[in-house]
Parts: sequence; C-alpha cells; structure tokens
Amino acid sequence: MLWDHTGAIFLPEGISNHSPAVIKFYEATHIKGALFGYYEMWRSCPEFETHLLNAWNKTADGDIIFQLVNILQVLKGSLKKMHRSQFSNAH
Repeated sequence: MLWDHTGAIFLPEGISNHSPAVIKFYEATHIKGALFGYYEMWRSCPEFETHLLNAWNKTADGDIIFQLVNILQVLKGSLKKMHRSQFSNAH
C-alpha cells in the first residue's frame, strides 16, 4: 500500500471546531540532493558575509519553512561558487 509507512494521531478540538492531526512517517524518507554543509574556513573569505547577506535578503512567497529552505538553497549555490574560486586547493 502507498502509505503503509505513515500514521496519524488526531488530537482533541481546541478553541475551534477543528481537530489538529500529527502525521508520523515511520520509514526514512529519501532526501533530495546533498545536505547543506558549512566549512569554518569560509569565514576567512572577505566575500563570505556578502554571500550570506545576499541570500538572506532574497524574498520568497510561502510559509516560514519554505522561505528558509529557499534562502539556504540560494546560499548553498553561492557558497559553492565561492568555494571553487577561493578554496579549490583545499580538500
């Protein structure tokens, strides 16, 4: 079955007539792409703060988590370019 790895708990109604639900995923889900990594050496680069501020100042529609993911995606791409140009000899 398609959703065998999930479950839901329906909590009692609060001040409204809606019942909140907690959805649980029991199996590990596939993570798309590589995780966000941070290297301490990046702080020594004069351009680092500019990359950080440029990503942070980008606007995106959606809820706060979507906006944060969007900022991290922009920052990741920018830092990858900086890493290739400034730290290509580091392993």
